[in-house]
Amino acid sequence: MKNGRLFIKIPCTKVRVSIYFVIFSLTIFISGLSAFTAIVLLCAVFHELGHIFAMRLFGVKIYGVDILASGAVIYSDCALLPYKKELAVAFSGIAANLVFSLCAYVFHVFSKDIYSMFSCVCSLFLALINVIPLKNLDGGRMLYALVHFRMKNSEKADKICFAAFYISSFFVICGTFAVLRITQFNLSLIVFCVCVVLSFYAENRV
Repeated sequence: MKNGRLFIKIPCTKVRVSIYFVIFSLTIFISGLSAFTAIVLLCAVFHELGHIFAMRLFGVKIYGVDILASGAVIYSDCALLPYKKELAVAFSGIAANLVFSLCAYVFHVFSKDIYSMFSCVCSLFLALINVIPLKNLDGGRMLYALVHFRMKNSEKADKICFAAFYISSFFVICGTFAVLRITQFNLSLIVFCVCVVLSFYAENRV
C-alpha cells in the first residue's frame, strides 16, 4: 500500500482516507451542499462495492482500500487474474453505477424529488467518467486488459495503452479548463481539481 503519511486510517478496518479527500469534502460541506455531497459519496461507495463484489466472485483477496479525491484504490490480487476476468472486475464498478442510476431514475418517476434525480445523474456521470481510458480509472484498466488479451505482443500492447492514456489526459485537461471557465472558476471545483491532481501525484510517487 502507498505511503501512510497522507492518509487517515479508519480504526478496525482496512480502509484509509486521503487527506485530499477530506479537504475536498469539507469544502463542499462548508459551501452548504452537504446533502449533495452525501449523494456523491453514496454513488462512489456503490461503485466500489461493484468492484468488491466482482473480486469476491472471482476469489480475489483484498488487502485494503484507499479513498482518494479521485476515487478509491482497492489493493488486491486482481493483477493475477486472467485478462477476461480482470476486464470484468474493472467494468463491475461502472455496471454498479448504471444499475444505481436506473434505480434512482425509477424512484424519481414516482417521487419527483430533486435528490433522486441528482442521484441518477451523478451515478451516470461517474460511470461515464470511468469509461475514459485514463491509467488510474476503470477505463484505463479495461483498455489494458482488452488490448493485452487481444494482442500477443505485450510490448506493442503497452505502447498502445500508454498512447491512449496520454491522449485521454490531454482531452481531460482541456475539458477541465473549459468547465472551470464556464463556471467562472468555482471555488469548489478548483479545490476538487487540485485535490485530484495531488491525489494522483501521491498515488504514483511509489
